Amino acid sequence: MIKGAIEAVTPTLVSGWIYSSLAPLRDALILAFSNGVCIGTGTVSCFRQDLADAGLDDGYLGFSFPIGLPNGADIASVVVRLDGAEAVLLQPTSRVGAADSVSRPKEMTVDDMLRRIRWLRRRNVIAGAEYDILRGLARFGVYEVPVDAEAAGAQMPEDTATARAKKLLELTALNEVVVKPTRVTDAEGMLDAIRSSAGPASGLSHVIIWSAVPTRIGIVEGGHLGGPTSADTAVAVDYHLEPSNLLVVHVGCAIVPRQGAVYRSIVVMSGSTSTEVAEAAPGRAEPASIIEEPRVAVGSSARR
Repeated sequence: MIKGAIEAVTPTLVSGWIYSSLAPLRDALILAFSNGVCIGTGTVSCFRQDLADAGLDDGYLGFSFPIGLPNGADIASVVVRLDGAEAVLLQPTSRVGAADSVSRPKEMTVDDMLRRIRWLRRRNVIAGAEYDILRGLARFGVYEVPVDAEAAGAQMPEDTATARAKKLLELTALNEVVVKPTRVTDAEGMLDAIRSSAGPASGLSHVIIWSAVPTRIGIVEGGHLGGPTSADTAVAVDYHLEPSNLLVVHVGCAIVPRQGAVYRSIVVMSGSTSTEVAEAAPGRAEPASIIEEPRVAVGSSARR
């Protein structure tokens, strides 16, 4: 979860602090916006003794950098966020215009995504299995996460699937997620649930698909990168859904129902990220593995 505060704003300067329980933020790039327009950038590089005393990393969580507030713009419209992140720090009296354009992460290439993932792995913020999942999603937009049969039993009940889906969604968003499962009984309902489940308003770009009975769906890999679209369904790759696996899918990838496949027991899991900002600093949170080490299948290698 990202926490912090904007503590001072003038037409030429913004300052405050920001902390993430998932990764050290020292020297991370931070951006300021006013009504959806970027008005300045800086880094998280100011030492804060009060935050160090509270046990938040090494205390280098402060930021202070110049901004160029447009003529006529209200100081209260200024917000800040980490580069590529979704959570936004607001002022207590913020009035934010074009909210969708502020909270939406900038478009990134696959190389940008992979650089961020390697940064997290080098700092031991994510485990090896989590690194593989994020790398696969960056390249293909879809990733199958099998569940160890011995750990989950012969079948994985829906409540267990939902708990694992929460961890996977939090991994993709690097933020706390409130999960919302949607049960569907046919292909049209599945597609409607996926289309309405993620986007700028939710803070999520992925959904988790689980089925109580074995079935299959087609996924157009690479759609999240502006590659093949729903018009290119002939290139869709078959992915199998079972009670013992979860399918993580970027909403930019077209999903193609397969003729004869059964979709009466599908659960689409999405939700929303938390943008809660806490003024009080909690105790130190040690980095921990977000999910258990699963047996994994990535991209095209998930085909059966």
